[in-house]
Amino acid sequence: DPRGEYLEPRLQGMRLVDGGYERLWPVRVPGGGEEGVWSGVLGLYLYGRGRELRLYDPVVGRELRTHEEEVAARCAAEAHAAEEAAARRAAEARLAEEAAARRVAEARVVELETLLSPGNGPLPPEKRRH
Repeated sequence: DPRGEYLEPRLQGMRLVDGGYERLWPVRVPGGGEEGVWSGVLGLYLYGRGRELRLYDPVVGRELRTHEEEVAARCAAEAHAAEEAAARRAAEARLAEEAAARRVAEARVVELETLLSPGNGPLPPEKRRH
């Protein structure tokens, strides 16, 4: 009874025992203190919060997400993964640029070492840099 209009308590359950139904008695849900019922079949506590039916899993020690919460969490995780991938691509591009600059600098060092070695005269005009 999500509106609390006709059941007290608002959340009630039954279980089949020897061909007949027994009432599930209210219990305190661990971790939140709400009153709910224990489902041995599901291995979960069920309780109401506002107009929602919530589930608590004692094995993992937390409330399970609603469908909407799960979709939002997945979207956030996908957005985070996309941001990380973009950052990784940018870092790889920077590394490639740095490697290219290092190769140019190393080639220039070899060129200058050659020029400075004994027996080399001045560079011909076509080899000079301006």
